[in-house]
Amino acid sequence: MCGSVDGPAPLARGVYTRVSDGSQVRELMRGGFTDCPERLLIGTLHSQFADRKTTLSGECVLDPGIPAPLTEDNQGDRLFMVAGEVQDAIAGTTDATYVEFRPDEYRAQTE
Repeated sequence: MCGSVDGPAPLARGVYTRVSDGSQVRELMRGGFTDCPERLLIGTLHSQFADRKTTLSGECVLDPGIPAPLTEDNQGDRLFMVAGEVQDAIAGTTDATYVEFRPDEYRAQTE
């Protein structure tokens, strides 16, 4: 059996538990939506991989800042994250690949 269960699962190989009292967590909240962990994961996977996304790659100036969503002037409101890079610290450049990402939009049908 894989997934969340309604009652206690003392023989489960892994469960999410609350640190405060050790009770089993059955629902999580992400992006304002509360559901069981596996449905939230399915929603994230579907939102990120169901459609094609824009990919940008090439050489750019090395940004030592904290990882954060990036924008590109010619791409409108699209947000990008670093998917991979090779840095040249001496030259202060990086050969990077950026991939578009979107907020979770998919909601699984519940019974």
